[in-house]
Amino acid sequence: MVVPFPAGGAPDIVARLLSEDLGQRLGQRVLVENRSGASGNIGALTVAKATPDGYTLMLATPYPIGLNKFMSTDLKFDPEQDFTPIALIGKSPQIFVSGPSLPVKNLKEVIAYAAAHPGKLNAGIPGIGTTSHIALEYLLNVSGTQVTTVTYRGSPPPSDIISGQIDIGVGLVTGYVGMVNTCALHALAVTSRQRSEHLPDTPTAEESGFPDFEATAWYVLAAPAGTPSDIIQKLNVATNDYIRSPKGKSQFSTIDLQAGGGTADDAKAFVASEMVKWGPLIKKVNIRM
Repeated sequence: MVVPFPAGGAPDIVARLLSEDLGQRLGQRVLVENRSGASGNIGALTVAKATPDGYTLMLATPYPIGLNKFMSTDLKFDPEQDFTPIALIGKSPQIFVSGPSLPVKNLKEVIAYAAAHPGKLNAGIPGIGTTSHIALEYLLNVSGTQVTTVTYRGSPPPSDIISGQIDIGVGLVTGYVGMVNTCALHALAVTSRQRSEHLPDTPTAEESGFPDFEATAWYVLAAPAGTPSDIIQKLNVATNDYIRSPKGKSQFSTIDLQAGGGTADDAKAFVASEMVKWGPLIKKVNIRM
């Protein structure tokens, strides 16, 4: 199972949980191999060119299996043609947080403050083209406001938000739970359709007045195009069994991963819908890796 990102990150954690369980269900060891670089493109290219026999898989995130098509200028594979989605594993909610010095309590107030103070707000994101960046751009696009974007090499540090170096941070919920629970940071909204299990009192962006707002980090198990359908089906069943199992539910809860599941066709349709949803926005604001 190729993970096109470094060891220790969220995709790697999901892959190792899934691979351990699939190994038991399939009766053979499933190895995880990290092949990082180029926003996932290096590992994805390895999988795209692999023999489609079911022995090479990819733990895919939105970038290599979808959104990089709109952000990379030298893509050497086609995300829509070179992979077969097996199953949607789950979605990780992201969160908008603010520091104690910013006089806002929710997303509506953030937008009102940004409109009243043009160019004054700074928003930290974990890299250009990340799902956190896209979530922020979506919010700005639907509200018609602007902020100054500050790029980090990972989720914006809580210390920078608390100290006021940046006004708002956007990242995975798991990176901010502790600081929100101690009231060092204020949780404005999560970006998933359902509330985070870790922060049940924090509203979703949709509940905050932004209809149809969903911008999550998601994970799909995929295989090279041409992998036989019976193998895809076998892997789909095993993955769904894990997602629905008590062990899977417990592990997902720990990392705040909202369970996916469904058929391979469901996974394919989901990936396609994300490309339709985000492609025009990426082009409009000209996000480039």
